[in-house]
Amino acid sequence: MARERAYNPVLYKRLVALIHAADRDALLSFLDSLSHSSFRAVGSILSDQILPELTENQYWNLFYDLCRYNSKAFLVTFLKAIPVRLSKETFHLEHPGFHHLCAYWNQEYCVIDKRKFFLYVFPLLTRQEQAELLVCELALIHPEDLLELLLRCESTPLVSFVLFQTLRRLEHERNLLYRCCAFLMKRGDSFSFNLVSFFKAYFDLSDLKGTFSLRIEPYQLGNIERSFDAFVRLLQSM
Repeated sequence: MARERAYNPVLYKRLVALIHAADRDALLSFLDSLSHSSFRAVGSILSDQILPELTENQYWNLFYDLCRYNSKAFLVTFLKAIPVRLSKETFHLEHPGFHHLCAYWNQEYCVIDKRKFFLYVFPLLTRQEQAELLVCELALIHPEDLLELLLRCESTPLVSFVLFQTLRRLEHERNLLYRCCAFLMKRGDSFSFNLVSFFKAYFDLSDLKGTFSLRIEPYQLGNIERSFDAFVRLLQSM
């Protein structure tokens, strides 16, 4: 039954027509008219069938309209379509539509929406400039707030590099550095352990318990601090 609702051809055709007509008022009126079951089905139809196929302008415009209309119902719907759009190279944070969406979130203090977006999207990113743009657009200006979000993300190379850059801004908070390393070590995977090994050597965390053999030569520090590629090469060599 749930699958039949999710792939309701009548709902699908009506949604496609309204979206391609770019008639925001008609679309929102249509959504307001739906029963609870049909409204729930709309989310699946959008994320599975419609959103992956929209142009980037259509995607971001609709994202803005529906999140303003009901972010609790539709934010995750748009997030679910991102991996497919990334694979098709039709999802770019450089797009003006993303800037427009973030401006609204920042103006209206949509903290929960921004956090959800960050936690879902950041681990999918692969380039340093993408990460910097996302942090900037979401106005994550306090390193403590960014650190908390990064520690909730999967430890991808890019997440780890931004985590390193964030800890550099907080390196005077020695207890925080130790707590961060303890948190990472509890994950138990080799990548997180290598990251902690690097942090211990870089930040001189001499009292951190554990067996770590990494030594960083002074000439290496400049490249590691500035270059994502150099940082990744170091972790991969461990």
